[in-house]
Formats: sequence, C-alpha cells, structure tokens
Amino acid sequence: MSYPGVCRVAQEGEKLGLWQFVRLEGRVEIPPADLYILGAWNDVYDQLLRVLPGKVGVCWTSSVGEMNLAGYESGQAEVEYQYLARILKDSRVKFIWFGDPSLAQVFPEKGLYSPYPIYLPLSSLSFSAAPEPPRDYMTFFCPHTLKKNALNNLLGAYLIQQETGYILRTNVPVPDLLPIKHVYDGWLPEDRYQAVIRQSALNLACSWSETLHYQAVEAALYKVPSVGSRTIPWLPKEFVVDNPNDARDIARVGLSVLGKGLELRQALFQWASIANGDLQKALARI
Repeated sequence: MSYPGVCRVAQEGEKLGLWQFVRLEGRVEIPPADLYILGAWNDVYDQLLRVLPGKVGVCWTSSVGEMNLAGYESGQAEVEYQYLARILKDSRVKFIWFGDPSLAQVFPEKGLYSPYPIYLPLSSLSFSAAPEPPRDYMTFFCPHTLKKNALNNLLGAYLIQQETGYILRTNVPVPDLLPIKHVYDGWLPEDRYQAVIRQSALNLACSWSETLHYQAVEAALYKVPSVGSRTIPWLPKEFVVDNPNDARDIARVGLSVLGKGLELRQALFQWASIANGDLQKALARI
C-alpha cells in the first residue's frame, strides 16, 4: 500500500536481505513464506488475512505523537486508534512490530519493539578524503504535515540565514510573513533530491514526533549535519535542540553543528550497526 513511512522501512530491510518487499498495487502474486509482515493497516488486509499461509504480523510505524497529530490533521482523530484496537483484537495477527517502544510496553500481549533497518551503501562506508562539494545553502525537506513542526524550522532557518547568509532550499511552502531568502524546490525526482542534499551545509529536521527520520539519515550519509529533536533516536546530544518550539534554539544548535557532518555520519554508522543487529535478533524470535 502507499504509505511512504512504512514503505521506506520495507525498502531498507529488503536492501539488507531481510525480506522481500511486495507492493499491493493492482493484482500481485503473493510469494509463499513462513512469515508475513503487513505494513501499517488497510481494509484490504482483511482479505489477505483469510489466505496468507504463514504467521502474520503488522509493522506499525506511527509513534504515539504521530497517531495523535495525524488524526487531527485528517479530521478523523479516532481512525488510527480504531485500526490499532482492531489489530490488537484480531487473532489472525500474531504480533505487532512497533517502532515506538512505549507502544510495545503498553500492549505487551502482541507488541514487540525493534528499531528500523538502515541500509548503508558500500559507497558511503569509505572515509577516504574525497573532495568536498560546495556547501553554501541549507535544506528542509519533508512532507508538509503537523508533525514536522514546519514554522519553527523555517523561523530557525531565517535566524541561521542572518548569521551565515545561507539560502534555504525546501519543498515546504514558506509563508509570506517570513522574509527568508529561499528556493522552493517542491517534490524533486530522487536523483535531483540527492544532488541537492549532498551539497547542503545544514539540514533541518526538528520535528514534533518521529520513530527514526530517514531523511536525516540520507543527509548524514553525505556528511551533512542535521539539527533535530529528541524524537530522532540516533542523533547525538549536540545535534538535538532542548526546545523544538523555540526557533532560537533551532538556530543555536544549527550554527553550533556546522561542519560536523562527518561526526554525525560516524554516529549513524554505529547506531545502524546495532539497530540492524537488534532487528535480526527480533525477527529470529518471532
């Protein structure tokens, strides 16, 4: 199904050889397997549960905060709550893989926590002294949703711009009230997006709620530092703001981590190595 967050988890795990990712678009052939993991929840899964021969679980990528914000954003505050309650009661679903450890603890009958997979391309593993690209702008790329805390990030970018002169490149609409110099990129094709991120001096990722934040992962692979909130579990403390509701704090941390992309990439590698290993152990126990 078309759920960007859970699809990304599935894609990363497939790259690591942990499973086969099957998109349910049109008529598809479901391969035989001992274990099936459904991404999030969709009503069409009711039909699948009648025919899947192996053990079935659900990968629930929303954190508690994301469930809350997504509900109010759509005007249907109870939808995700109802879906989760339904899954918890359905005897055909044997487990729920939560990306939020608190949900796994609240619902221990079926819930298990494991970090998400992170595929590190072999080309990114070398720390050889490659020529650095020009880094003369900052980036803020994300879905324009409540959880991404867009206005605080944009105001923080404006304050950073006053100190550095960096133009902001973003796919988020910038309100007229904010006199920030920026380029509105919209949703870029993957190759152009990667080229923009690669040359960024700083990436903004200070959201209200997350369970991983793959976009900040992409930036770190290019040695681009991100300023984020504590909701991103792998960010070292120096890259995390104390108050994501304070643009001054976002700017302060952003300015302090400029030029520290290599340190962040090293921290990501260390975290990913542990996370991928923990996920493999969790899958083996299912």
